[in-house]
Amino acid sequence: MAEKKAAGEAAVLAKIAAMPEPFRADKYLTFGLSDKANHELAEGAPHQLRESAWFLSGLDDATEERLSAIVRKAVS
Repeated sequence: MAEKKAAGEAAVLAKIAAMPEPFRADKYLTFGLSDKANHELAEGAPHQLRESAWFLSGLDDATEERLSAIVRKAVS
């Protein structure tokens, strides 16, 4: 698992390195879901908001875990 994660991280870093300078210098990330994702309201939600985009400034273990959960739900 650690090897797969390291390989994935290396692939992402290579893609970032290939980006033009203005994009490589950006320290903020966005993550969004398309209209093909599962956008069901949370059970008992008192509103009509559906999560579809997030803004983050780093990727620590807790953030990666949350993004993984979001992706799993989106493809369910």
